Amino acid sequence: MSSHLIKALVFVCLTAGLAAAQQPSATGYTDLVYDEQSGNATAYAGTMVDYDVLYEYQAEIWLTVTKQGSGAYVVNDGMLDPWNGYASVVRTFATEPGATYTAIGAHSVRLSLWDYYPTPPYNQYYFDDWYFSSFVGQGIYEPLGYYFASPGYYEYRRASDIISLGRTYDSESTPPLTVTITKADESALPNPFKLAKTGTLPGGGAAINRKQSLKATVNPANEVANITIEVTSKISISNVQTNSGKGYISFDVVGNSPSSNTSCGGDSFIRAKRSGTVLVEKPTFISVPSKTATPHDTVGIYEASNRVLHAGTSPSIFDLGEGNVALYTIYVRKLTITVKDQCNNLIGDLYAGASITETIGASNVPINQALTSSSTYSDPVGLGIRHSVVPAGSTAATNWPNQPLQPMVSSSASQFIAVQVDGFTLVPGIVDRSWTATPPNTLTITWPN
Repeated sequence: MSSHLIKALVFVCLTAGLAAAQQPSATGYTDLVYDEQSGNATAYAGTMVDYDVLYEYQAEIWLTVTKQGSGAYVVNDGMLDPWNGYASVVRTFATEPGATYTAIGAHSVRLSLWDYYPTPPYNQYYFDDWYFSSFVGQGIYEPLGYYFASPGYYEYRRASDIISLGRTYDSESTPPLTVTITKADESALPNPFKLAKTGTLPGGGAAINRKQSLKATVNPANEVANITIEVTSKISISNVQTNSGKGYISFDVVGNSPSSNTSCGGDSFIRAKRSGTVLVEKPTFISVPSKTATPHDTVGIYEASNRVLHAGTSPSIFDLGEGNVALYTIYVRKLTITVKDQCNNLIGDLYAGASITETIGASNVPINQALTSSSTYSDPVGLGIRHSVVPAGSTAATNWPNQPLQPMVSSSASQFIAVQVDGFTLVPGIVDRSWTATPPNTLTITWPN
């Protein structure tokens, strides 16, 4: 953004007895241009004398550039023309975002002194065609030509003291620096932003990597090299990459420690900084599966069927020999279990696909269900009647689903089951849930909220 003040002036040197068209002049110009791509600005200032006075006056320029609010010079340089009637200074400098710079060109000329008198007493002689100078104090009253004592004959020119002509100005304001942190697809982050923590599966293996990919877009783009991304201690950051051409930083983040259940607005931060100054920060909450939510489902979807069960089915059976399956008649209700985090938030967006395990004896075993994006999983609850254990793939196993159901028997059970989601134990899990089977086909479930 440019604010052009007095960028150019024509300085008319008025001389008594000369018509306006004959009056000699000098031209001064100052320009300041900001380049968005590089983030640099180029300042230019120049003074040029007319051809009519080219041999009587030397052009001179002094260029200064200052940043608003700062007393220091960004540019402070000048030039006296090498006897060609033109002096200019061009300087390029790095700018800061959101700043206003002012360039001032101070224009002047110097009267040329000619030293060319070849015979004793070797005086220095010069003309003042335009009556700019005065040596009355030295007893010289005619301002056309002057003689001064000289140590010898030298063919060179000298310049008088500065004859100031005036100043020209220009200014530029650089765009303010903005950094926007979004998801990698440039969708906005919620407030607070929620992160998951990668869990641990039974046997010690890592669960699904819960990292999220984010993007910090920098404007102006040339500032991207000056931006750093930082996270607080409960967040791990990786794969930080800077795209200088497009002006953004991509990076991955994941939680490494759960947030407190008293800091539901976020107790961690993702920050973008420039030279140690925080430009933007995103409050972040590290969410982990923490509890089964109420009200509890006690109806679900009723199923009565013959099933071929093993360790990889739901329901699952683990007491079979290698290569065997169990033939069961089941009377169950497939309950929908809702899981929430430590601040009572749904977590399906963070933990979709999470493995569900239950503690059986001293081990956490998979129930072969996964958390959905709605933050729920299906839990078959009820009566299972074992018919037999047969080899997998046998004729008995193949035909079993189409055989008549074994009749329901009167039975009931109470359940207190520890449940894990991605290895995180739910508190509460399954507490004081009971089922009752009443022939011929009634299954009732009670589960206090």
